[in-house]
Amino acid sequence: MIVVSNTSPIIILFYAQHLDIFHKLFGTIYIPPAVYHELTIRSAKNQICSTLKNCHFIKVKSLEKTQLKIEHKLDLGEIEAITLAKQMNSDFLILDDKRAQKEAALQSIPFVSSFALLLKASQKGIIADINDTLDLLKEHHIFLSKDLKQFLDFLNKQL
Repeated sequence: MIVVSNTSPIIILFYAQHLDIFHKLFGTIYIPPAVYHELTIRSAKNQICSTLKNCHFIKVKSLEKTQLKIEHKLDLGEIEAITLAKQMNSDFLILDDKRAQKEAALQSIPFVSSFALLLKASQKGIIADINDTLDLLKEHHIFLSKDLKQFLDFLNKQL
């Protein structure tokens, strides 16, 4: 399976203390140089930088010279992640930004959000308690959207 990630999913899973979800679900994920730069050079957190540099299942993959016509205003990491996913013919792209998701859809690239990965990992037993994980994210000011919170509340009531 070929999976490409943007910056925010890596940060979210790092703060959730479940960066290993990438490895457990996919083996390897690929990131473009701009995402690596955002995580290692621009990151204010040295711990993210050192963790990423020692993370064997996250691979930096260079882009080919071709460029996609991008319809939405996106940052360089998002543009490169979408381009890399298209060039690698990835099974899907992991990204959270709504504009980037709309662009991925325009480019016919399947995508999934960080929170969808957390839910999948919870279903597979990789995460013991999704609520504890979400509490960790809240400590870093990372919150579920209203729709996702309602969905999770619904699931909790069903179980």
